[in-house]
Amino acid sequence: MNDCGVCLDYRHLQHLILSDKAGYEALQSVSLFLGNNRNDNSIFNLNKQKPTFDLAEKYAGQHFMSDWQEEKSDAEVRVDEHWNEVLRKKDLASKLRTELQQLNSELTTAEDSVDIAREEFESSDTHYNRRHSYYLIRPLQEKFQSCTRKVANLENQVYEKKEEIEGK
Repeated sequence: MNDCGVCLDYRHLQHLILSDKAGYEALQSVSLFLGNNRNDNSIFNLNKQKPTFDLAEKYAGQHFMSDWQEEKSDAEVRVDEHWNEVLRKKDLASKLRTELQQLNSELTTAEDSVDIAREEFESSDTHYNRRHSYYLIRPLQEKFQSCTRKVANLENQVYEKKEEIEGK
């Protein structure tokens, strides 16, 4: 700051009207300071702004450039981390969609199995008399119940997979 001047011209202070001696003495001190520190490199001068920009560049070069570089580096890290998270979620969504398609396919197959087992069970119940039906119908009934449980389980898995996709 030693090579910088003050843009206020001490001669302009002559227009001030002061009513007490202490104010007048302060004005003389300020005028003396301004007169002694006036030079061509006055900062904050609207007519000649280069010294102000030179000071700002010098100060920024000493104090802010390292902060700016650090912030820029941190920002790049944050962008990279965000992008990695986007890619991870994209891969996960793709994997989950594939799993959901597979579960839907299994569910369709299981529902077809339930329909077949139901038809077998219902048709066998009419063909066999009550006495023989327990031993012959029991395996068909168990097959029907097993298929029904499998469908319920797959429906639950499909629901959970959809929730997982929507939550990610």
